[in-house]
Amino acid sequence: MEFYIRGQTLSMMRNFLLIAVLILAGCVGPYKIAKLEPQGSRTYWNWGRQYAIETSGEIEVRIAFENNTRSQLVFNIEIENFGNDTLLVAPELFYVEYFKLANDTAAYATESAVDPESMIVQLEKDQSQQNADEINNATSQLLEVSLEAASDIATLGQEQTQEEYELEQADRDRSRAYRAQENFDLKMNQMSLDERRIFYDETLLRKTSLPPNTRMTGQSYFWFDKNVALYRIYIPLGQHTLWFDFKQSILQN
Repeated sequence: MEFYIRGQTLSMMRNFLLIAVLILAGCVGPYKIAKLEPQGSRTYWNWGRQYAIETSGEIEVRIAFENNTRSQLVFNIEIENFGNDTLLVAPELFYVEYFKLANDTAAYATESAVDPESMIVQLEKDQSQQNADEINNATSQLLEVSLEAASDIATLGQEQTQEEYELEQADRDRSRAYRAQENFDLKMNQMSLDERRIFYDETLLRKTSLPPNTRMTGQSYFWFDKNVALYRIYIPLGQHTLWFDFKQSILQN
């Protein structure tokens, strides 16, 4: 009877948690999709993306809006150093001004770009936590299997009614199914973290000493605000600061 009660309790808890998650998920609406159009006079198109171009001294920057998440804007950025000196590219120094109206003369807020190194560190923390979860899960499952084995040994020679036997087997089946689901969820989460790390490594614009007559490309993230009409993106590079205006429109869901 103890197995049956424990199994029923676990089953009820899991069902409650599932219902709670579904209710919370149902309360979250789709995030707003932004369309950003560069306002500079020098632009060109490449694979559906409209790049704005600005040149200062022997530096040229090309920037295009890629997409947005619920909280961030993603920009593709190309930086070319035509000079004779090495140029330090530091994405954490990029920043954006927010304008409520496209013709406002003063921004109502300024925010730094998302530091790519902080994104990498957070991912490494998530991977570390994932590793701990896997170890804890394996330990917990080993303990549960050991307790089941000990229970089998303890009940050797004891008579069981058919109902008791069926209840015990049903509890064992639930436990095995739950362990299998835990393992599956952990594997999927690990795959997601690994894929995100590969994506960051391949796409993020990170701090770099850019040699003369070379070019670098990557993505930078800025904070998204669905209520603004215009973003002004600033790209400080050495003694130069280049800036780009992007007019925002929000697509209807």
